[in-house]
Amino acid sequence: MGVLWRYNVVPAHMPSVGKVAATTTAAGLRSSFPNIELAIVVGICSVVPHGNGRQNIHLGDVIIGKGVIQYDVGRRLPSKRFLRKDSVSVNLPQPRAQIHGTLEKLQTQQHRACLQQKTWEYAGTIQQRLGDEAEYPGSAEDKLFNTSYQHKHSKHSNCETCKAGTDVTKICESAIKMTCDQLPCKKREVVHHASSSVDSKPVIHFGLIGSGNTVMRSGEDRDSIAGQDQVIAFEMEGAGVWESFSSVLVIKGASDYADSHRSKQWQPYATSTAAAAARAVLDLWTPGMRLYYRVCIMILIEQNRSNYVI
Repeated sequence: MGVLWRYNVVPAHMPSVGKVAATTTAAGLRSSFPNIELAIVVGICSVVPHGNGRQNIHLGDVIIGKGVIQYDVGRRLPSKRFLRKDSVSVNLPQPRAQIHGTLEKLQTQQHRACLQQKTWEYAGTIQQRLGDEAEYPGSAEDKLFNTSYQHKHSKHSNCETCKAGTDVTKICESAIKMTCDQLPCKKREVVHHASSSVDSKPVIHFGLIGSGNTVMRSGEDRDSIAGQDQVIAFEMEGAGVWESFSSVLVIKGASDYADSHRSKQWQPYATSTAAAAARAVLDLWTPGMRLYYRVCIMILIEQNRSNYVI
């Protein structure tokens, strides 16, 4: 345990990614610390580049979840059709009134500007302390490819698997492990992705988050699920924590665009912006809420990212 500003905090590191690890960790902490009032899930996520249609999302931006949807619970039907199960057992409850009220407050013009400014300040503090480890990779490395363009060897290569067709299953293991520069992926397939940020500073976005047990690496599936459920990001831990605590905030940094071009290059920086935003949210938390001077929990997804907390 420790103290972060005016709150008692229990930081926890999950042993691995995914819902099972999140559920196990959250349940253990719930048993050991019954007075926990708020769980904050901090880490990285994959994002829908065009967000909810009103504002583009860029790598390094921060997503604050207004709710979590388990998008991968259901039945797989013929012709690759997936029918998601829609029942009380899989539909996670809406945030409690206190959480909902705070999220609404943070989205007002005045509080959002303050949240944004504090996030920039705390992110700068983290990056000064960690140096190159949490350095901004640069806008030139923020590449969004056409949705249908696959991360695979070209048809002119010697790879028989990648040349076999355009289906996403026709990608060899070697290509999956290579970066876009190593393949290389075609620069003409990169699409213009305008940013609303000032000086490439991370922007805060609020919206629904899709939580599942698999890593989203398909631009077409990403857009399909986003269109159906209005999610703006994908991650793997929120649902597990959501089932153990009545008050949960999921705060994630955008590390990739949920497509086959996914890489780990942006993960350290995205982790730092998420940690900064989590601290900024606590700064602006309503003092009149029950959380005040009580115990809260901050769950860090990356096991080797404990030094990102401020």
